[in-house]
Amino acid sequence: MRLKDFEAAIFDLDGTVFDSMNVWKNVDLRFFTRHSLFLTDDYFDNIMHKTLVDAAKYTIERYALNMTTEDVVSEWTHLAKEEFENNVVPKKGIIDYLKRLREKGVKTSIATANEKDIFITTLKKFDMHTLFDDIVTLSDIGSDKSSPLIYLKCIAKYNIMPQNTIVFEDLPKNLKTAKKAGFVTVGVLDNEDFLSHISKYSDIIIRDFTEI
Repeated sequence: MRLKDFEAAIFDLDGTVFDSMNVWKNVDLRFFTRHSLFLTDDYFDNIMHKTLVDAAKYTIERYALNMTTEDVVSEWTHLAKEEFENNVVPKKGIIDYLKRLREKGVKTSIATANEKDIFITTLKKFDMHTLFDDIVTLSDIGSDKSSPLIYLKCIAKYNIMPQNTIVFEDLPKNLKTAKKAGFVTVGVLDNEDFLSHISKYSDIIIRDFTEI
């Protein structure tokens, strides 16, 4: 895939920029242990595409918690910050790849369901904050990734078209959204169980950024 063929690159964060998917499982385990709740197999699947606020509302309703949305979000944010600062590393090869994109003048953005307060310190820790032109979160646009709005937001101010933009995602659902909106898609295989599903919506598949 030749860099000169693209004007912009959009990156999901968890499982794409960072090896961080286990962070949220650890946060859930710690939260559920603190509150003596039973963590079911389907819980993580049900919240992984939601914003923190929507996930908190879902959790409160599902488990009849005597907590406000703000209380849950605040606790999760504190736990996630600890996990990001101590247990997260960049995906292999991504720093060099981002530098190559910047050298070619490609606009780079993060499009994530995560909250900036949680991961910005970790970006700075690895000197990656200067490698992105923009960071857009689901909270910024008020929509999840079943809509392509977050990807379109990343390129709107540069007047770049989807067909001239690469989207890197690790979840089949999000790749499907980007693909349907006309973006070139790269599936980042963070979970081997997703291979057949990712293949449907990816122009190419990589396991890390040394392969591109």
